[in-house]
Amino acid sequence: MKKFLKITTITGVCLTLLGALTFGIAFGSAGWDVQELSNVKAEQKRYEQKADTTIENIVIDVENTDVRVVFDESVETISLDYSQRFKKNGDPIGKITVHEENGGLRIVEKSSWKDGFLVWDFTSYKTTVVLPCDKSYTLAVDTDNGDITVCGNGTLASLTLSTDNGDVSTKEASLVCEGKMSMDSDNGDCTLGE
Repeated sequence: MKKFLKITTITGVCLTLLGALTFGIAFGSAGWDVQELSNVKAEQKRYEQKADTTIENIVIDVENTDVRVVFDESVETISLDYSQRFKKNGDPIGKITVHEENGGLRIVEKSSWKDGFLVWDFTSYKTTVVLPCDKSYTLAVDTDNGDITVCGNGTLASLTLSTDNGDVSTKEASLVCEGKMSMDSDNGDCTLGE
């Protein structure tokens, strides 16, 4: 029994050292950059509001993404930039859909447990929404793992910002909110601007 235990211990130590050596070689060949170890690629996508439509209600429901909402005086329509992630074999990781209907715009990311299986992803993704300043919106933003930032001068019918693991900030914004305004973070800071 002692001999078996000794052989098992020596084998375990050798395999651990071999694994550490292999990891060190791979990490070194990646230039010691953690993001180079990622087996995920991302494709930048853009949505732009059609000129003949009116959007008053915006819902953003994403999972592992920072969300930045910008009120811009120089734009007349809504635009949205986001990243669709893919595994190296081309399979999508989560699916982001943008749906415009009846004065509402919904941006939703759906994923399953299989999407994260054997995925090494160390990149921080960002969704940016640019809104005209001269229109009033009902805006709801929800992300599981990401920061939410609102900046610029804007008018809102109502505002709801919620994240599980991230910070929520409107410190770079000057907002007029006609109705309810709420900010919520389970594990992060909430910073209110003007």
